[in-house]
Amino acid sequence: MTSAQSQTFFASVSNNAISKVSRLFNATLDDIFAELFQNARRSGATSISISKIDHLKLGPTIHFSDNGPGLGDPKSLFTLGSSDWSQLTTASEDAAGMGFFSLANRSIKLTVQQKGTPNSWELTADPQCFKGEKEIECKAGPYGHRGMTIFIQSSPQENWIAAAERAALYCPLDVLIEGSLAMREDFLKEADIIEVWNGIRIGIYKGSHIYSSVRGPNVNFHGVSLRTGLPELSQVFHHYCHAKIDVVDCAHLKLVLPARKEIVEDEYLDKLKKQILLVMFGRIKANGEHSLSFKDYSKALSFGIALPEAKMMLRPFSPAVADRNQWDHNPAVSITKSAILIDSTDDAIPDQNLAMATSNAENTLNLYEPVTQFNGYNWYDDLSCFAIIGYHLTYADCEEIITPGDHHTGSDRPVEMKILGEIGSIGKTISWECKTDILILGSEEETWIDDISLCITENTKLTRSDILNLLERAIFCPADDAESGSYDEQERRFYDACEDLIIKMLETDEEAHLNAVKRIVHRELYWLTKSKGNITIQIANGQIDVSGLSASSQASQNI
Repeated sequence: MTSAQSQTFFASVSNNAISKVSRLFNATLDDIFAELFQNARRSGATSISISKIDHLKLGPTIHFSDNGPGLGDPKSLFTLGSSDWSQLTTASEDAAGMGFFSLANRSIKLTVQQKGTPNSWELTADPQCFKGEKEIECKAGPYGHRGMTIFIQSSPQENWIAAAERAALYCPLDVLIEGSLAMREDFLKEADIIEVWNGIRIGIYKGSHIYSSVRGPNVNFHGVSLRTGLPELSQVFHHYCHAKIDVVDCAHLKLVLPARKEIVEDEYLDKLKKQILLVMFGRIKANGEHSLSFKDYSKALSFGIALPEAKMMLRPFSPAVADRNQWDHNPAVSITKSAILIDSTDDAIPDQNLAMATSNAENTLNLYEPVTQFNGYNWYDDLSCFAIIGYHLTYADCEEIITPGDHHTGSDRPVEMKILGEIGSIGKTISWECKTDILILGSEEETWIDDISLCITENTKLTRSDILNLLERAIFCPADDAESGSYDEQERRFYDACEDLIIKMLETDEEAHLNAVKRIVHRELYWLTKSKGNITIQIANGQIDVSGLSASSQASQNI
């Protein structure tokens, strides 16, 4: 067996590669128009015309024409990776010489001016020609033909006008669609600020996260628009910043070939992203105040941009609710150093207990919701923090301390209850307590009235409605599965169970049973009284007797 021999060679393209050109582009009119518009612009054309006709041989056909100077050699159109562009155009735009193959899945007829002369060439091509499977015959075309004209086979279902309008929107050429000038606009219109860097126009916009998630392309390359991962800056309470770029003359920014729908992730793109951040940070500094995270604030400092610390503002404490769809946060307000952060896990039960206890208390806390992104700012790190550490229940003959999330062991109603807390700051901790008439004991995993412990003091002045509203905010979270029933059905079952429990605790079991009977009659049968007099329902000896529905009859039914 002979050993492998050393050798040298160059990278090359297989002859079989041309057979796969029909897969370089997605064959849609969006791709075709984008590439043809680019070719026309690079050639020096100033206008494009598009219309729809019925061609004698091709059938439904798109008629494309430009007023460019034509070609030096039509063979360049069908040579993958080759082009007829000037050295300046090739250098400034990284032209790849592949765009014409966007037509590879169509049959076409082409007439093109011989550059610098009144002569022209004429040829027809189908998908086999583009794949190199069939010879292309190019012959002399009509004398005096200007620019390039292409008849492109299409289907009646294609929305060619919409595709042409999309391609024309950010194209720097005039585009006539069925004789009417297509709308054109600046890709960076409505930008808050525009700066030019290395032949790229950078537009900075302010908006919201919601807008960010639905917006369209953020890069325009002479009319070809695409979306890529450009830097964005989120602020807690101020405007969110995002960027768009409009490439004017920059060969260093390269697009992924052949479709040119992505930017090559290289060192130059990293430099561009850093420049975008510099523009954003500069704009935020000019605004005078911000609510950037401490991480982004530090990044600006590493870029040499010294921002002030984030503005001292937070949202006042808004207790969590079990049904997160009903949770409304308070708007942010300016704060002072006396503000206290609440150490909350967004558990509705302790939050609602605290909110109920402090709603009319003299020692109401100046509580605000924490913002973890602010960790690191001096003013934020210096704020005191409040946490609930337990509940103190006093009975006639004993006392009980309960940790949040746990249940109580007593069966009687307490004489007095307190919420116990701590206010911690740098170097010291202060104890805090607040009386309350009601406590819900349990954790957020317990989502039904039977799962929690409800404690109400003996002499409470709370009404049924007060307690029911608290239970709803702290516990009720409707399930979204079909087996659980509709929202209204789940809500009614919850209200019924809560009402039964509340009446048992405030009054007696018998009153709860009586109320349940009245509730069912009122809900299911009360409508009968609207047109009748007195109706009596008697249940005795296994029978239900009903009287009063008519003057001469009595209904009864065995049970």
